[in-house]
Amino acid sequence: MPLHLSLKQSWTLIALFVVIIPITIFGGISGSIMFKQQLREALVSVRHANTTLQFKIDSEIESHKALLKNQSEALSHLLKDIDSPDALSQIYSLLARIDAQKPAIHEVLILSPHAQIIAVVDQTMEMNGDHPLSPKELHAAAVRAGFNTEHEIPEIVIPQAGKVYIGSPHEHDNIIAFTIAVPIGSPTKATLIAFIEVEELLRSRETHHKLATSTDKTQNYILGRRGELLTILNEEKYKTGDLMTHFAIVRSALINEDWPADESYTGVHDQPVYGSHTAIQTLNWSLISEVSSIEIIQPIASLLFKLAVVTLFGIAITIWFVLRLVDRTINPIQQASKAIENIASGNFELELSPSGVHEFDVMIRSITSMAENRQSVEQALQKKEQEQREILSSMIDAVITINELGIVLTFNRAAELLFGYSADEMIGNNVNMLMPEPFAKKHDHYLQRYCDTNEVRIVGKTPGVEVPGRHKNKTIFPLRLSINELPRDLNNRRCFIGSCHDLTTVKHQEEQLRRAQKMTALGTLTGGIAHDFNNILGVVIGYSGLLSKKLSSEPKLAGHANKILHAAERGASLTKKLLGLSRQHELVPSRVDLNTLIHDQLDFLKKTLTPSIELKIDLENPIWPIWLDKHGLDDALLNISINASHAMAKASPAQLSISSRNKQLNKSQAQGLGLAPGDYVQLKLTDTGIGMDEKTKEQIFDPFFSTKGNQGSGLGLSQVFGFVAQAGGVIKVDSTLGAGTQFTLYFPRLEDDAILTAQQPELETETTPTFHGNESILIVDDEEALCELSEVLFKEQGYQVFTATNSDQALLILQQQTIDLIYCDVVMLGIDGYQFAELVQQNYPQIKIQMTSGFTDDRQLNIDDQKLHQNILYKPVNTEKLLKRIRDLLSENPNREK
Repeated sequence: MPLHLSLKQSWTLIALFVVIIPITIFGGISGSIMFKQQLREALVSVRHANTTLQFKIDSEIESHKALLKNQSEALSHLLKDIDSPDALSQIYSLLARIDAQKPAIHEVLILSPHAQIIAVVDQTMEMNGDHPLSPKELHAAAVRAGFNTEHEIPEIVIPQAGKVYIGSPHEHDNIIAFTIAVPIGSPTKATLIAFIEVEELLRSRETHHKLATSTDKTQNYILGRRGELLTILNEEKYKTGDLMTHFAIVRSALINEDWPADESYTGVHDQPVYGSHTAIQTLNWSLISEVSSIEIIQPIASLLFKLAVVTLFGIAITIWFVLRLVDRTINPIQQASKAIENIASGNFELELSPSGVHEFDVMIRSITSMAENRQSVEQALQKKEQEQREILSSMIDAVITINELGIVLTFNRAAELLFGYSADEMIGNNVNMLMPEPFAKKHDHYLQRYCDTNEVRIVGKTPGVEVPGRHKNKTIFPLRLSINELPRDLNNRRCFIGSCHDLTTVKHQEEQLRRAQKMTALGTLTGGIAHDFNNILGVVIGYSGLLSKKLSSEPKLAGHANKILHAAERGASLTKKLLGLSRQHELVPSRVDLNTLIHDQLDFLKKTLTPSIELKIDLENPIWPIWLDKHGLDDALLNISINASHAMAKASPAQLSISSRNKQLNKSQAQGLGLAPGDYVQLKLTDTGIGMDEKTKEQIFDPFFSTKGNQGSGLGLSQVFGFVAQAGGVIKVDSTLGAGTQFTLYFPRLEDDAILTAQQPELETETTPTFHGNESILIVDDEEALCELSEVLFKEQGYQVFTATNSDQALLILQQQTIDLIYCDVVMLGIDGYQFAELVQQNYPQIKIQMTSGFTDDRQLNIDDQKLHQNILYKPVNTEKLLKRIRDLLSENPNREK
């Protein structure tokens, strides 16, 4: 790919190459020459210093040898009379003087030709020569000095030939020392041996001056004839006595071979160094000097730094000159070109400045003026468009604009939520995507006819027309559509704006309101009838029960009484069913697991549906708990299943699907169902039956409506509707004629998953227990027949009974009599039962109260003591249940129902 460079970049690169390359070459050659010169000077200086050090060490060795030779003559005379204590004492004194004269002498001794120590002086071992040593002490000194063997010892053998012997350094008394041995007498009578400490020798007479000047950049050290380290290094990993032969320069020194001056290696400090070695012939030692590369470079670093500064300065001057030249000629053109590109792309922040050239400045002023004019126009246009977008986005209703071809131009946020399509998906496509058939096919034809004839059918109508809409998920929903015409676009096409309002919630709420009003009216009617009817049935059931007991000795008459009782109980059951339609019958709510209830009903459902219908179960596990009447849910499940079986009588295949799901309903979902947002348990029953048309679907929950003719009562689904509503839920039905029906029930989730206390029905017993007592009971009921019946029942058990047909009479009796329990009806003229109970609790808190009623309404919502409502007995009341409840209350029986 070819490299495209501007004129400015090209000139800059040329200038850099012209300046940098020569300076770099010159700097490299100069630096190399200076480095070699500095290295040569440094090594020459090191060799000169080492030669001086060599002379000093040789001189010091000669001085020690001369001292020992001078004293050997005196020792020769004293050894002639070695057995004399005085002569031996003088020998020790002479040895002490020899040890004191030279600091490097660590130990001095006289060794016989048979390697026996005659005398020894060692200040560190407290052998200071002030007295002769015992044989035992001499033997210990010989062992320590290594002269107790039978082997030939160089310190004896060589001096016997009349020569001076200098030994190799070795460890002695935790120091590195070497020996100087001189013969005593001629012929040799003994050997005078001195142990010379290496470090002390190098310190004496400033012979160690060069070594003492070692720094981090230079290092000097002395090696023995085997390459062992004789001096102490400032390096923990090397100690005296360590072999240093792993260094190439050491191996070169041991074979007395010159080391190349320009060859570097890694020294004792693990840094690159240049080395030099000098042989100390007298001792057969090697002096190694290492010069750090840093020490070589440091003197020339200043020169190199100055050279680098000069180089950078030259480069900067060159670049400045080139850029200055280019700026004056090329830069204005480049800026103008870039500015025009920015204006074309909508970027009006221009970086134009006068160049000082008249022609260029005129061009810059023209471009700046053009940018300002275009920016003001575009800003006004953008502001207007932004305002329009904000208005459309903030509108609650869906707003869509199209042209005369039906192509969508704008699609606001509300439209996205309503139809499920994003604006990107709709803009540029035909609006008939949002219409179901056959409206989608007719839309383009209608739009074209309007453009041709201006025939008004929808456009301009207020408040609009109701039409069906089509969601992205293929569902159809009702909406109100209002359309108006807009000004023509830039292509002279006619444009239209449509406002769509979703009627789903409105329709559903209207249906819910209609059904609620119908059920409320029915509830008012049935509630009033039930109250009076239950009072009548209560009298019939009570007295028929009494007759049955009294006529136990006359079976025929007792049978008649039992038939009366049975007929009354059937009437009570019918009343309860009517109250169920109006949601005013007694409920026994409890914590219910929907999945468990469905599993418990499976066998019964299969028998009800017959083998020709397949039952499909799909339950979510775990399912949230719900709080409702279990028996009511059983009846609802059974009623819907029976209806489904009738609808699938001739269907093939015939299948009923029952599913449960945990559902979290958001605000819009809950609003569409008429519920509060939150968690719900969904029960869905779907059949493959004949389905229903819209008219039938609207009436299925109406009381006494039936599609079965005389075979149906029309109360089944009405009871289901009443039960679901009483449980705080909602029921939804979806059905298409010929495509089956789906019932969806929603129940609120039980938030407190604890076992809640609920009123449980009392267990009937086959035997009739006695519930006797002598307490006083006040009966308050506006139905005189029930008062009389209750009075007879209680008196038969031994109670003292008082009766009142209204609250005023009852309050008067309470003022005159001591009452233990009040048995009171809820619905009475004037002050009702709950209001009367509150008065009694305020004035006579010790009196126990038992409420009874033929039906429930909203009266209990205003009472403080909900226990009165929870413990209510519903008419007609079973005699044994009534007597047991009264006995439990009076006895404070802990097992009574709460």
